[in-house]
Amino acid sequence: MADIEVRHCLVCEDIRQEILGKISINGLFGIAPDVRINLKEINKSVADLIIGFYVSGKAGVHQSTFTLKLPSKEVLVELPLADFTIPENSDSKMLLGVELSGIVLPVEGDYEIQLSDGNGELYFTTPLKIGVADSALFESKSPS
Repeated sequence: MADIEVRHCLVCEDIRQEILGKISINGLFGIAPDVRINLKEINKSVADLIIGFYVSGKAGVHQSTFTLKLPSKEVLVELPLADFTIPENSDSKMLLGVELSGIVLPVEGDYEIQLSDGNGELYFTTPLKIGVADSALFESKSPS
């Protein structure tokens, strides 16, 4: 069993640590498992995509690997994350983030977000729905 538990997973355009520890979330697409991103076009670069994981777990240093799989279950992205430390206080929670700037999402469908520990044991998985938005949403309209 993994020593880490993902309490929440959110998908957005930006996460920032503010003064005094506040966290700002911009361009929220959703909180897993209810995340759907409607793109203007499939197979084009997405400017900013941040996946944030609010985690807790056993005190100590942890390793993690982030994986994003296509609907076909092929791996699109696999990234080792920086080691992180959960302090001795059992109530400690922390935010891990993955920034996928300029990623190309090649097909519509149900992608899969995964986190695994340093031994490759999967401890979190959730869907990420990718679709195409109605083109009328992207048309500019002049005031009448």
